Amino acid sequence: EQANVATEKGILGSRSVMKQTISELGIGVSYSNTSVFPHIPRYLKHPFVVRVDTTVTMPLWLRDVPFSVSYIKDNKFKVSVSATDNSGKRFDFSQDAIYGQTLSSDYFKFRIDSMPDFERKQEYAEYEFTIHDESRQISDMVSRLKIETPDKDATILELTFRDEVPERAADVLNKLCEVYIKRDVQDKTSVA
Repeated sequence: EQANVATEKGILGSRSVMKQTISELGIGVSYSNTSVFPHIPRYLKHPFVVRVDTTVTMPLWLRDVPFSVSYIKDNKFKVSVSATDNSGKRFDFSQDAIYGQTLSSDYFKFRIDSMPDFERKQEYAEYEFTIHDESRQISDMVSRLKIETPDKDATILELTFRDEVPERAADVLNKLCEVYIKRDVQDKTSVA
């Protein structure tokens, strides 16, 4: 029984389960309101959503680098980013855009869509979005997940996930369990 609990702990805390959790929650891109200080991480409450085109491979030096979005007026905004590539060369990008427009360079391609139920009155602000490196994000999230056995004979596991946004922490834990259960059912089905 203990060996079984240890195995299940290993599966729950695995990179593959976390990878699927991130993918299903769509949290490979994170958002912040930067018009206030300290910056406020926004989860599910941001004016736009970034849809990354994965046919263009974004280099590692541009991943986890914040892109800034400054609203101009009506649905127009400026998107800009500055980064340094591996050879120390500066990369600067800045472009005015509207919702639904694709922005691209040699290093990325994405579309910025409007979030339909966002309160528009707070739109004239500064935001940032960050496209995460998948491998680094998985490692970071696995490191913030704690799986414990409340007492040594228990077959119950206690999961804790640390996050600055409580709603996201709850969603990660719920989705993680859902992914784990689905995987368990698939495994049992394939064995049968």
